[in-house]
This record gives sequence, structure tokens and C-alpha cells, in this order.
Amino acid sequence: MFPSVDEESDEIQVTPSMILILSKSITALIDLPAFAHVDEPVAVSYTILNNSASKISDLVVNVEASEMFIFSGMKQVSIKLLPMQSRLLTYQLWPLSSGITVLPQFRVYDSSKLTLNSQEDIREFESTAKPITLFVKPRRFK
Repeated sequence: MFPSVDEESDEIQVTPSMILILSKSITALIDLPAFAHVDEPVAVSYTILNNSASKISDLVVNVEASEMFIFSGMKQVSIKLLPMQSRLLTYQLWPLSSGITVLPQFRVYDSSKLTLNSQEDIREFESTAKPITLFVKPRRFK
């Protein structure tokens, strides 16, 4: 966590990092602010790490649409990660309502295992994925 001071309101913001273990060799780090404001962009970064010492990972990253946010960035992207390599994906999110809101679903799939018969595996993964939330404050009036 890295604290920062908001110049306008003297508030201290802490940027939490979350770690998701996606498989034995794939990990994702999520960096997001402690809170956001309605109609103000907020950056959310995902760092995908290939922890394998010998395997090249062929991945498909998908960000689902959300009713709570508008976002800019690649909705779906294919990436290859060499052993011990990482890739940073940054999305700009615009919250549409205040309160505790669920971020758009971020999903990572191994493209070598995606076949027409893998829908059951995807559904099983999606049912175990935990939503990530962000506290959104009401709009600031300037």
C-alpha cells in the first residue's frame, strides 16, 4: 500500500494492492485507489505474472461490461507471457453511481485450454470468482 495526499482536500489516500492466484503459474496484482468519485475517471491496473520457470503462457484477458462503470481499454486481449514475465494492463473507469460498487469482472483464461467443450470449465471458474468492490463517493461540486 502506498499513501498519497489529495492536494485539494488534504485527504490521505491509500492505494491497496490485491493479489489473485489464477493458477499454479499465473498471478494477477490489482492496483486501485482507496475510493473514487462519481463521474471522475479512476485508473485500475492489473499486472499479470507468469511465475513458471519454463512454461510460456498463452492467455486471453477479458473485461466484462458493468452497469456501475464506463471503462476505456481493451475489452478482450490475447497475450503471451514468457517464463517469469509480467504484463501491465491499465483501464480508466468512470463510476456512474455512489456507494460500494462492484468493478467490471476481470477474467484470465489459458487460450490453449479454450475449446468448444470448455464452457463448463469457464462457468465453474466464473462461479468461484469473487467480485472486487470500490467505494465511490458522490460527485464533487466545484
